[in-house]
Amino acid sequence: MERPLFPYGISNFDKLVSENHVYVDRTWAIEHLERLSTSYHIFLRPRRFGKSLFLSVLEYYYGQEHRDKFERLFGRYYIGQQPTPRANQYLVLKFDFSAVLTQKPEQVLSEFTRRVQRQLLTFLLKYDRQISKDNLRRVSEARYPQEALDEALGLVQEYFPGEK
Repeated sequence: MERPLFPYGISNFDKLVSENHVYVDRTWAIEHLERLSTSYHIFLRPRRFGKSLFLSVLEYYYGQEHRDKFERLFGRYYIGQQPTPRANQYLVLKFDFSAVLTQKPEQVLSEFTRRVQRQLLTFLLKYDRQISKDNLRRVSEARYPQEALDEALGLVQEYFPGEK
């Protein structure tokens, strides 16, 4: 039997499970989060304390596009043996701002805007709803992050009616 690996620096749940890394099962927390009456959850933990990995667990648990991987990813963990009705029911929009360059203050807004645009376009194209190039261009040509987000959310309402 292959020895499990310690997952230092891995924040992708699929990669962690697929490559036989050690994972301390905290999936019971998903059920707990769903029972909370708060609209927003804030994870305050020190650096290198598993926040990004837990967000990846949530992405794979709730994302519709990962439905076919559910048993492989979660089957041996608490939430895989006792899934909630919300498993794989959502379109998941993921933002990662770790690559935004912040050395020059005058570039922060443009870097941040480009990152938001790129991640919104990735989200819209991931679900392949035949969104026109003109509509996608409105997101990519937005001057500010809020403008790009408004355009993308408008497209979500148009092309993804009834989706969560």
